Amino acid sequence: MVACAGATHPLARSDRSLADAHPQVMLAIAGSIGEPDIQGLVGRNRTAGELLSVRFQYGAGRAWRHGLASGDADMARQAERAVLAGLRSAGPDGRFVSRLPVGVEGVAGPGTQASAAAFFLSDACPAFSVATLSQADRDSLSRSLDRMAESADALMRHDRHAPNRLLIDALAFHACGRVLGRADIAGHADPFLGHALGFLRANGVMEEAGGADTSYQAVSLVAAATLLDTGYEGPFRDRLEAFRSDGSRWLAARIRPDGALDSRGNTRSCAGERFLGRPKDVDLREVFRALALGELGGLVERTTVERYRDWLATRPGPCT
Repeated sequence: MVACAGATHPLARSDRSLADAHPQVMLAIAGSIGEPDIQGLVGRNRTAGELLSVRFQYGAGRAWRHGLASGDADMARQAERAVLAGLRSAGPDGRFVSRLPVGVEGVAGPGTQASAAAFFLSDACPAFSVATLSQADRDSLSRSLDRMAESADALMRHDRHAPNRLLIDALAFHACGRVLGRADIAGHADPFLGHALGFLRANGVMEEAGGADTSYQAVSLVAAATLLDTGYEGPFRDRLEAFRSDGSRWLAARIRPDGALDSRGNTRSCAGERFLGRPKDVDLREVFRALALGELGGLVERTTVERYRDWLATRPGPCT
């Protein structure tokens, strides 16, 4: 297993605090990727029996971090295998495989391929921040980042209308650049951050498809928190902090007195939008992560998080 090398890293401290404060829920979230198969594949890749896209390995980095933070060596080992299976799938030119599942129409063009790489690396590189990476894997990561940097314009065109993805793109460039000590890569985060923050409303909502969406608000908040915890100090830091503060309070206000999440009026999830043939539902677990991170930062009351946690335990539907 790759040994933990960043126990004092701010991200590692945050992960430990979350694991200590909400052990059962954080374990369930980390374990939701499932056990990787012998090839290290999870999710749609495991179902297909081959690595269709590194996009579908997303979540393994989060699980690896939780395993390290909670001392769950088995989870850390399993998640590490899944992350490295994705990383090592890159070709000599740094290009990741990116194909659509059987039965899904369309072609994975340059923007889609770059977005898949960004999703994977935004999850993998925060884990690499708190673990040791071999030199061979560092070299492979560097080649993949060079490839993603070359595709930055295509990535921006692909994601320009979705601030949550722009923040994920920024996180991939920033966190990976920091892991490798490459300022040239980390610097690519700023255009994506600047464009994403152009969608920020005065009330803390990150506008998605012309309105507010509880699910995508949570995704954006988690990305913002991870950017800050991995040391982002660029020109948008103050605005990122303001979004984290105001946006967390907006999301907390969507928790009803009975703990239920009020997602009425969502503009993307539970609103008819689909991804790879499936309706987009609210990611209730990502909402929990966002609220718990808000609690950690003193932005959300613990009682709010606990009410929502207890409601989650009733296994509610994703559209409320």
